[in-house]
Amino acid sequence: MENSVNLKKDGVVLRMVHHPVSAIIGGLASAAVCGILGSAHGDIVAAVMATLGAVFGAPLGAMLGASSNREG
Repeated sequence: MENSVNLKKDGVVLRMVHHPVSAIIGGLASAAVCGILGSAHGDIVAAVMATLGAVFGAPLGAMLGASSNREG
């Protein structure tokens, strides 16, 4: 039994390549929301939160785009 978690990174990257518009929209929307929430604590926190939002939002947007096309 392994102690590591298999995140299937190839699948996420492949979905982002096949659905770039969904990845961009997901990243931008997530960055905007996180940036607005982080702006209450200052400009630096807003920038960090927006960056983290884009990093996590882009793969989620690509997965949403893939699921709407009934891919797997």
